[in-house]
Amino acid sequence: MRICHISTGYPISFQGGITNYVRSIAESQVRDGNVVYVVSSEETDKYAFSTYKYLSNKISPFRLQALKDKKGLERIQKFLDDYQFDIIHIHMIMDIDWDLYDIVKKYKYIVSLHDYFMLCPRIQMLQANGTLCDRYDVNKCRKCISWFNQYRIFSSLENRIRVKNKGFSFPKVSQKMTDMRYLKYKHLLENADCLLPVSYRVEEIFKNSGISGTYKVLHIGNISADRYKKEFHFDDTTNRKIKVVMLGSLAKIKGAELLIEFADRFDRQKFSFHFWGRPNEYESELIKHGIINHGAYQQTDLEAILEDADLGLVLSIWEDNGPQVVMEFLNNNVPVIGTEMGGIPDFIKHGVNGFLFNPYENESKEELCKKVNQLTISDIYKIKKNIRPTLTTVEHYSELKKIYEEVIK
Repeated sequence: MRICHISTGYPISFQGGITNYVRSIAESQVRDGNVVYVVSSEETDKYAFSTYKYLSNKISPFRLQALKDKKGLERIQKFLDDYQFDIIHIHMIMDIDWDLYDIVKKYKYIVSLHDYFMLCPRIQMLQANGTLCDRYDVNKCRKCISWFNQYRIFSSLENRIRVKNKGFSFPKVSQKMTDMRYLKYKHLLENADCLLPVSYRVEEIFKNSGISGTYKVLHIGNISADRYKKEFHFDDTTNRKIKVVMLGSLAKIKGAELLIEFADRFDRQKFSFHFWGRPNEYESELIKHGIINHGAYQQTDLEAILEDADLGLVLSIWEDNGPQVVMEFLNNNVPVIGTEMGGIPDFIKHGVNGFLFNPYENESKEELCKKVNQLTISDIYKIKKNIRPTLTTVEHYSELKKIYEEVIK
């Protein structure tokens, strides 16, 4: 099989969720005897698969602009025509002309819906003011992204003025670029041979946004599942504190403020709070609220970090598509307290392997705090015994291979 993955905007060696996934899948496919190329923003021979370097001269990733670069599209078209792939697997196309369908339509192609980029220029379905969106809405999108936001010169000018006049911003002027953007990606998605959302919530959001097609939810395989051990260390010392752990990079949308709130509302005679990762601007708040900041960690440290963890926190307040950290907690036998957002409920069953709550409802948070404050070491031990591993990388690759074969047939 001749396979092409398209994952642009980042170098394929970048340590990020999508690029890590594409590398893993591409290497597995090569080991399985396939010819595999990855289109990314670097050319490298570090991996078993081959690479094609693509960098746009006109489109910058994460810019709120019209996505037009016909010469760049021609370069990709020549590459695809030269190699005549059996299947094209699209992952990230942040700096590719929005008429990509014009050159992939003669091939079999599938699209992994890792995030919301093809619905939302801001990617996370959050408006500039932090308001959550649950679907593409033509009128909201026109106002969310101002006419000024489309042009780099205005963004730079706005930032310079803001240094002297805090709070300054250009007036919100409605535009229709987002209308065109939506229609271009709708065409690409609805003509794909298969759409692969990484969670049921991602599928729901795309369907509610008016995107029809052949959907198949495919949860990402996580390497931590490959190392899952049914037996686990558990310290049942009755007078010890219950260890609560949060991992990652702290930000408001990832639940930084919920972490601080829970640190105050959980019984601190019973619980200790620990954070591993990048605290960003919340470092002083962690100290103030008695949360132990262990700093950055490597993926290889994860098993040791979580060996004596009792509860994990995944507190996203946005529709977090398919958070890998949930899988990492579960695959290390750590029950999870998570929000009912995005892909989190795909893995957490309330009262079975963790607890779920609605971060936007005070009553739901009250109920959670009451429940957690009643937990004992013995209760957590019982929950740990309910935990099952998530999809392994081999299981995920096997499912993906079946989809490829069905599409090509």
